[in-house]
Amino acid sequence: MRFCPNACLLVSSVSSIMWMPSRSFRYIARRAFSSAAVEASPALNLRKNVFAEFSGLAVSHNALNLGQGFPSYGTPSFVKDAAIDFIQQEQNQYTRPGGNPQLVKVLAEMYSPWYNRELNPMTEIVTFTGAQEGIFCIFLSLLTKGDEVLIVEPFFDAYVNIALLLGIKTVGVPLELDAATKAKYNDPSCHDTFSSKDLKIDLKKLEASITPKTKMIVLNTPHNPTGKVFSKDELEGILGVLDRHPHVIILSDEVYEFACFEGTPHERIATYDGMFDRVISLFSAGKTFSCTGWRVGYAIMPPKYADLVAKTHSAIPFCGALPFELAVAKGFQAAATNGYLQELPKLLERKRDTIVDALEQANLKPIVPDGGYFVCCNVSSLDSYKEFKHLETVKDLSPEERPDYQMAKKMCIDQGLTVIPTSPFYSNVDNQPSPALVRIAFCKDDATIDSAVELIKTL
Repeated sequence: MRFCPNACLLVSSVSSIMWMPSRSFRYIARRAFSSAAVEASPALNLRKNVFAEFSGLAVSHNALNLGQGFPSYGTPSFVKDAAIDFIQQEQNQYTRPGGNPQLVKVLAEMYSPWYNRELNPMTEIVTFTGAQEGIFCIFLSLLTKGDEVLIVEPFFDAYVNIALLLGIKTVGVPLELDAATKAKYNDPSCHDTFSSKDLKIDLKKLEASITPKTKMIVLNTPHNPTGKVFSKDELEGILGVLDRHPHVIILSDEVYEFACFEGTPHERIATYDGMFDRVISLFSAGKTFSCTGWRVGYAIMPPKYADLVAKTHSAIPFCGALPFELAVAKGFQAAATNGYLQELPKLLERKRDTIVDALEQANLKPIVPDGGYFVCCNVSSLDSYKEFKHLETVKDLSPEERPDYQMAKKMCIDQGLTVIPTSPFYSNVDNQPSPALVRIAFCKDDATIDSAVELIKTL
């Protein structure tokens, strides 16, 4: 066969030989190999979504879902009605990227007394399509590839996945039980009551985790998933460490701010002396008004950060959903006088108490939360856990092989109750209070709570 420099040889599907200009071949080759770019996608580094997996299992096995942290008791009517009204009024187009002027004005009026300063709604508040998008915009705006971020573990998994997408390294700082309390917590014969107050950050470990590459620490209070509410003394202790490292800024994730239970006040670290210029405080109207699907989050921060974050936000979704931002503004105005923000924590506390009582009766050792939507408990006393007990001392297990993960799947498939394993929320599973620790959401309607109590009795 004679070589032709301007053509290439192709074999058809019927093995016949055909000639095609080499320029056309190069075009086809480029198309054929264009998928090679996918191999370098940072999305391939993302951690498995444990919530998606267990929600799917719950549906497949018709199990009661206490896994995902969305409220099922409904959005208050005064907020829903406002959204409907604004949609009917044709408030359905784009709005200001940094947040609708009416919403940021209302937020400034509400938060200024708490911050002991007059907040500027146009330069110190930015809204997002959900607080999670806020985390993404904040990381992208204020951090660069190779930077390190300290996160308190167990952690909200979005911190890690967003960091992975951006080439940022997360470093876990554990909330721990002291040695004596941890021993009791894992002693089957011990029936003490355990509290999220028992979980502490070791300040020496915190300091040892800080390097010249550390640019941010994420503090989450009330904390997901443990329900710990950091006290003023605890936050002052953390600030004592950070004061020696002035290059580290703080992202204060406060999406459960209105879910602090009786006797446990919510502390706002940005209001401490000299801290406003160093702190970005993140909030969620979706959590506050039980409308997580609306995706309305917002943050308060100094203008030097707000300008950058708002620019980043405008390049991603451009702006929030106008009717929902307006409805949230009207909702906060109504909540200033109708008692909603005072009743919400009482509602959640009653639900917490019901679930905690059932768990204690079943000897599942709940770590009683002081806030939030969740309670963590130790399921190692269940007979069905025995088949996984030997895994507690096995090192280097894959996430799906860990005892809490396998037990959670068994509870869903065989026992009809969906919970979430906590090991995916640790960089080092040795930091778990127990290898059999799972998370239960109690932000559910009364019928679901009652069904959960009955199921817990049968475990």
